[in-house]
Amino acid sequence: MLSKTKSNNLSEILRYIADRLESDPALIDKIHIDIRLDEKKKPAKRIKITEYGNDEELYKTLKSKNIATLKSFIRDNRLGRDSSIAKLKTKSELLDYIKKRLEERNHKGDSFIDRK
Repeated sequence: MLSKTKSNNLSEILRYIADRLESDPALIDKIHIDIRLDEKKKPAKRIKITEYGNDEELYKTLKSKNIATLKSFIRDNRLGRDSSIAKLKTKSELLDYIKKRLEERNHKGDSFIDRK
């Protein structure tokens, strides 16, 4: 992304070129601008907790992912906020965090179960 000063400079340059082309239409034939737009990359498929039969399958899939994907997995599945995962720097820390949060979710409400 361009900084504010660079974007201002760019807009001034484009205005100057547009003014010159309006005043002398013959310049259009002399100018060759090759614009290549990158095709939009398809967003990576999101990993959902519900797509896996058990936690072991999910962990196996997550082990092969990079740090950015693991952080987006945490956000997408509402396992934590950016502030809680910001301090996690390594892949193993993120995997441990995910495992802990999933175990907490799996045992949520256990205090209300009548165990006789």
